[in-house]
Amino acid sequence: MSQNASLILTLQPDNPCNTTITDQDDDGKTLYQVYTQYEPSVTTFVKNGAGDIIASWEWREIRSDIITVFSGSPTPVSSWLKKSIVPLKGTVTFEDHAGRKYKWKGNGPGLSFELIFDERGEEIRDLIVISFLVLEKTRRTTENSTMNMTDALFPGVLS
Repeated sequence: MSQNASLILTLQPDNPCNTTITDQDDDGKTLYQVYTQYEPSVTTFVKNGAGDIIASWEWREIRSDIITVFSGSPTPVSSWLKKSIVPLKGTVTFEDHAGRKYKWKGNGPGLSFELIFDERGEEIRDLIVISFLVLEKTRRTTENSTMNMTDALFPGVLS
């Protein structure tokens, strides 16, 4: 990947929990498969292009989802993806296997994610994709809950 090259990943369908992620510039080559099983518990799995499961997370309603990345130990998502304690800042950080920290900016309702990285980011692409999927699932769940609450409190106002 050259200094100015961008990797454009496409989700089809647009669902972070059940999707095929392709490289838009490489004839739609499948890079990841994401699927969710609902029994015995709701769990989302991420497979890489070779078909290996690289992550899974068990959904939980009350506490943080439990995620397993690569062959690591299950851990709460909130321990892996650390949200800023500063209100309205909208940043989330995570660490790679070497302890280097990375930051998502603009993680909040009504905001869209954008990630630009150079060739150094290629070595952590799996972590970038996994973290995006988890954050997007959480964002959409939160937005849907907010919309449902708004609909219940103010019926017909947003229609």
